[in-house]
Amino acid sequence: MRTRPLATLIATLLAAFAASSASAAPWVGGEELLGDPDHQGGGVTVRFDGGGTAHAAWIGEGDDAASHVYSSRRSPGDTSWSAREEISGPGAALGNPAITVSASNDVTVAWSRTVGGVTKIETSTRLAATGEWTSTDRLSDTPGGNNGAESTDPVLLTDRSGVQTLIWREYGGHVVAARRAGQGGQWPAGEIVSGSLAVSNPRAIVDDGDITVAFTLDSGSGSGIGTTTYDSSQSTWSVPESFSKPGGAALLKLVSDGAGGQVATWFADPGPDAAAWVLRRSAGSSWDAPVDAASDDWFDVAPSVAPLGGGDLLVSWLAVDLNSIVNNDLLTVHAGTSTRIFSASGGWGELQQVTPVADASWGLADLVPLPSGAIAGVAQTRVTGARGIGITVRDSATGAWADPAPIPGSSVDLSSTPVSQSDLKGNVAIAWTSTASGRYSVHAAIADFGPPQVSALSVPDQATTGEEVPVSAEASDDWSEMRSVRWDFGDGTSATGESPSHTFAATGEYRVSVTATDAAGNSATRSSVVSVTDPPAPAVRNDPPPVVTPPLIEARLSGRTITLNAKLALKKGKRCSGSVKATTAFGGKTYKTTLRLSTKNGACRATGTIKLKKTPSLRTKLRVTVSGAQAKSRTLTTRRG
Repeated sequence: MRTRPLATLIATLLAAFAASSASAAPWVGGEELLGDPDHQGGGVTVRFDGGGTAHAAWIGEGDDAASHVYSSRRSPGDTSWSAREEISGPGAALGNPAITVSASNDVTVAWSRTVGGVTKIETSTRLAATGEWTSTDRLSDTPGGNNGAESTDPVLLTDRSGVQTLIWREYGGHVVAARRAGQGGQWPAGEIVSGSLAVSNPRAIVDDGDITVAFTLDSGSGSGIGTTTYDSSQSTWSVPESFSKPGGAALLKLVSDGAGGQVATWFADPGPDAAAWVLRRSAGSSWDAPVDAASDDWFDVAPSVAPLGGGDLLVSWLAVDLNSIVNNDLLTVHAGTSTRIFSASGGWGELQQVTPVADASWGLADLVPLPSGAIAGVAQTRVTGARGIGITVRDSATGAWADPAPIPGSSVDLSSTPVSQSDLKGNVAIAWTSTASGRYSVHAAIADFGPPQVSALSVPDQATTGEEVPVSAEASDDWSEMRSVRWDFGDGTSATGESPSHTFAATGEYRVSVTATDAAGNSATRSSVVSVTDPPAPAVRNDPPPVVTPPLIEARLSGRTITLNAKLALKKGKRCSGSVKATTAFGGKTYKTTLRLSTKNGACRATGTIKLKKTPSLRTKLRVTVSGAQAKSRTLTTRRG
């Protein structure tokens, strides 16, 4: 039924999907890293350091037309990846590099290089303190191995204490490991950790200093995978175990399950159907028997796995209909993506078809866990004839996958799959090899799934009604511009900006929240509670007036004008300041005026006038009352004049 060799089929499947609609792209860049349009490169890998800087390493062509190992990096706030840095000498048959980053952000790269007909593993470390690469360290022969044996497929790990472990495959089928207690130092001779098994394609992970290694069994040791474990408390490697299954095995992924356990995925091709195998063990336990996660009638390949927390797992794979291939053209194949969840408490759940086999719109090449609990899926699509890369996210609450957001202009080589990793905030770095320009080139991009940072939140603990209350916060994001900063004051009102103000109309406790949203649509919210009370009542002053006797007042009426002249006798030590008020009534109206107090001719006086609307008769006498804080109240009758 199969029309092509398995290796060719699998290399093609991950890129043979039709175009799909995409959500708003979270991408930052999508740059070629080679630095010269005439150069070629491949084997790119990428890792984040603890500060959010992405580091890429690859094999590339130099100006001398020889192959070298190069590195580039991009930090938050940078507008592009840095110019490439050469970290190896020239050499033939340079193998794909591995990369690891320590807690102090030192970056170590390992690769294989042939010198004088002998291929050995070499390493170099970029020290964060200096920004310089150390001199190349070339590993020596392995005791008990084959002198001058070819060494390939390096894997690099760094544990929390800074101890590094380098694992590689040596000619003859051995997996070898070496450990050193720091970055940039000399590597000791390696130790064979695969026993007598003939193996290849090692994978490794570190959990609290303990190391799990998985590898593919070569034909001489059966078909399947093998494992061994380094116990950091005993400083010993376990006796290797093998798990044989019919058909040629291809180990794809080894990860921690998030609860101290480990899980490996691979597929085997026993015919007529391939199986997507999962091997897992819980913390402190032995390996369970391998399980075919797919268990269907399709040709199931390329399984990936990601932890969901608490030992739960999400497994994905491609379900292929080999009968759909037309005229031996693999790009016509129908292949959908399926997933299945393993629950640590309930076992395996039901199979879910993410994209149906008969009408697949995209396929998952890898799963990347995000700190939010969601899973990012690195997808490969086909857009206007080019095999592109996109990213999709699985909602942790509903299990639904979003439409992939493609990297603009991206394309991948049929023989490679993208390499990806997330940082502590949930941003995902992806690197890949492309042949779209008629040559091999390496590229990298970053998907912004990390929420913005909301800092310096300032909301007062207490406020009063009617008072203008200022609030403020600072919002920023590693990879995207800020789209908005929105405030919710908890009383049904809102505002925008980093430093608005608000007036509360009623008493009570209000939760004031600020939400920052970046250009990729990621949001973060912080809040604080403010207690609002009414302002205190003004104090009532009962101080006695600072005068000895009521004021001496003269009120003269002339026409419609009453002219007032008041003289106050102050107590000793009191100042002449403030005012008094004069009030009178005439013709159904009340008239008031304020007389300012000031010292004139050595006396405290106040003068002023009241204008009436109508002219009183000559016989009319009006009563005028003068009062104020500075004077005792007094009423008098106007005089004509």
